[in-house]
Parts: sequence; C-alpha cells; structure tokens
Amino acid sequence: MISEHYKKTAVLIGLGTISASYEAGLRFSPGIDCRYVCDINPDAVSRNIYYDKEYVSDYLSLFKERKVELAIIATPPDTHAQIIRDCLDNCVCPIVEKPIAHTADIVSDLLQADGRFEVIFHWLHGSEVIWFTRNITLKDVKKIRISIKDPYADRGGRIRPEFHNKFGCWLDSGVNALSLLTKLVDLESFQPKSLSFAMDDSSGLPYRAICLMYSDRTNIEMDMRWDVEENHKVTFIEADGHEYVIDHTAQSVICDGVLVFKDDGMPRLPRHYFNYFANYPQSSTNWATNLLIHRKLYEAYDYQDQRIMA
Repeated sequence: MISEHYKKTAVLIGLGTISASYEAGLRFSPGIDCRYVCDINPDAVSRNIYYDKEYVSDYLSLFKERKVELAIIATPPDTHAQIIRDCLDNCVCPIVEKPIAHTADIVSDLLQADGRFEVIFHWLHGSEVIWFTRNITLKDVKKIRISIKDPYADRGGRIRPEFHNKFGCWLDSGVNALSLLTKLVDLESFQPKSLSFAMDDSSGLPYRAICLMYSDRTNIEMDMRWDVEENHKVTFIEADGHEYVIDHTAQSVICDGVLVFKDDGMPRLPRHYFNYFANYPQSSTNWATNLLIHRKLYEAYDYQDQRIMA
C-alpha cells in the first residue's frame, strides 16, 4: 500500500452521471488523493456524492492556486481536447475518459503529446475481463463477436437528446470493443472489412453500427445498437475447440456452457472504475495501446459501407 505521503493530489473534472461510478475507486485508491471536484454547473448530478471534496467551477484557477498533480477528466468527448491541453500547459497529468476526443483530427493532434496523458478504457478493468485474460490463453481464434446494447435511443432509432454528446454508437461503444480486442488478439494484425451504420436523421448520429474485421485466421464482428431499450454487453469467442461467453453485464465467464467465473460483489460500472483506481498506476494502459485503439477506431471509417437496413 502506498502511503498518504506518496499519493498524487487530483481534481475530478466533470460531475455528470459517469463520475458517480468513480467514487468507490477514488476513495480506496492507494495512489490518488482526490481533493477537489470541478464542474461549471454547481448543481451537477454527482456533486452530492463528493460532498467532502472542495468544489470549484474553474479548474484553471485551481491549477494556479493549489498544487494539483492529476486531473481526471469525466466530461463529454468534445470538451476533452481543451482540458487536456490546459492540463499539459500547467504541468498537470490528465487522465481522460475514453475516447480521447470526438474527431480523428483532434485525436491525431493530441496523440503528439506522446505519453503525457492517460486514457481510461473501463472495459479492460471489468472483473470478468481480468479473470479471463489471467486464466485463458487464446491461440487459434476462429471468431469473436461482440454485442453491445445501450438504451440511448427509442425503438425508432431516435437518439435521446441527453445522449447526443456521446457522438453515436461507434465512437462511444466501438472504442470499448476495440480496447477489449487488444487483450484477446493481436489487434495490429487485423484489417477493417466494413463499417455499416443505421442513422438517426434528426441528430445525424448512428444509433447502430456493425464493424467487421479480419486477419488470416480470425473473423471479428462488433455489433452496437442503441435502439433496443436494453443494457447488455457480451462477447462470444470460438477458439481452440472451445466456446467462451464473456458476459460483461453479468460480470461472468462461461466456457462450453459451464459457468467458470462470476463477480457479484459490485455493480458493473463501479466495479470497472474501482479496479482501475484501486490499482493505479499499475492499471494504466500503455501509450502504444492508446495509439492502436484510437487508430483502429478512426481507420474503420475509411471502410464505411452502406447503411444497415432498418
């Protein structure tokens, strides 16, 4: 356990819904002392959860007046770039929620920072993923299918306005699927085959996306949809004569129809962030992996195919 003396002083920037899931992990983190919280809205939904932290509305003033070593950025993707740059200009290390930003050009520019900030890919810290990667070694992988369902649109495919700041299902969910794939296969060796969208015309954003990738021996399908009013994430793997089901929602692993792992100790998202922050900095993703995930995320757009038939 790292002593209090060696904890890095941090500010949490953004007190929306997602930052509520950080709370348990930050309180038990041996490496992070979150003393401050920041949001431009004094009535932000998660402010009361951090009642014992000093609230500020301006992180730049905080940087000038106090010693802050880390900034945990939990704001929408289109705000990330400016906050990251402000942190770097003030010698504060940013830890940013995935994805790094909402457009390829901005991501490319920020990646020139070359390891000076960190990205949280929360799927990598699911207990079921940690168990699987520690206990199962995949060799001959035939097929991987990742299904991601979120209730962010109605059944007609109209994305609810409060979720427009996620910039569609591929940007929000594709980055999760790709981060998981870095733990299962050599993602660098895979090429996109197609990326198909079903679009919400009112927002101009995709409410469903199917991305196909392949290598010499393996086919991958990622299917993301927001129009089923369901929250369920699951990965199916055919490899080495076995069939694996990683149920991310149930936090379980099934091998050939037999349950071999299940975590009932904490809800899914709080568990992800607990595992990340409680193991920080060992939990940090290396810079090469950050680059790879985001490169594949935007590379897929070059293979954009016809719309999915609704």
